[in-house]
Amino acid sequence: MPVPRWTKYFLALLVVVAVLVGASFTAAAYTGRSSFCISCHEMDPYYDSWALSSHEGVGCAECHIPKTPQAFVKTKAFAFREIYVHLTKQVKAPLAVTRDIPDSTCTACHDALPPVELASSTFDHATHTERCITCHERVVHRSVTPPTYVDPATMDSCFTCHDGSTADKSCALCHAAPHDDMGKPCDACHSLTDWSPQGFTHAFPLTFAHAKAKCNDCHPKTATAGAGGFKLGKAPELCEDCHDDPHGGLTGCDKCHSPKGWQPANFRHPPAGEHSVGSGSGISCRECHPQGFGSVSCTCHGGNAPVGD
Repeated sequence: MPVPRWTKYFLALLVVVAVLVGASFTAAAYTGRSSFCISCHEMDPYYDSWALSSHEGVGCAECHIPKTPQAFVKTKAFAFREIYVHLTKQVKAPLAVTRDIPDSTCTACHDALPPVELASSTFDHATHTERCITCHERVVHRSVTPPTYVDPATMDSCFTCHDGSTADKSCALCHAAPHDDMGKPCDACHSLTDWSPQGFTHAFPLTFAHAKAKCNDCHPKTATAGAGGFKLGKAPELCEDCHDDPHGGLTGCDKCHSPKGWQPANFRHPPAGEHSVGSGSGISCRECHPQGFGSVSCTCHGGNAPVGD
């Protein structure tokens, strides 16, 4: 019994469809390889940066093609445009990512997102609802710009959002003040390079030795109710309140000494010109002031006489 003509056509059509389907799957598998990406020279920078990244063991398609069948077919269909662009030499570097990368692609591997210890604070993914690529853009293709890669573990990355407009920029987001609320923002006294107070007007100029002293060297530090908090008390006003007095009660330290150093002292022995004393004279102060500089034992003129300011 002869086979009907329509049956022959149908069988031929099935064979053609099977060949096309098989060829499509073969082509899809072949073009899905990372090595296929460098079939076009314009992809070389992307391939090289991927090969040097921590994602070198992850295929390009794993990140750039969503996992759903619809997205896969759409991506492969869109790829025909790339062939046209390549053949007509319309390529404009840097290439745009043709397929957005959803968070589900990242969390397929990075299922645990623990707090991250930064240089000065702890970043918690749980408190941030932004998409992964907001902070981790170019994490694989770091050397391909623009945009310039910004390390997400740095403050520069934080400031892309925390600019005072898009998100809060206050220091208290990361830092707990160790002192009572001063009634003004942290950066009124502190900078990013040094926590030592800046732009702060002291009661008197802090120069030389005083400039090297820490605040709590002069200001007594007392604990407050806050965890680890403290406040600085009023500093003593007299030199001798901080410095040992070797002169037996002699006051007015700044008449002879300055923050530049205890020596040399701006001192002229009274009465002027009568005695040559001190360094280089051969006569030490202690020869006449054995009990300190509050009194004098004058073996030349006899008797003890107090020495005033």
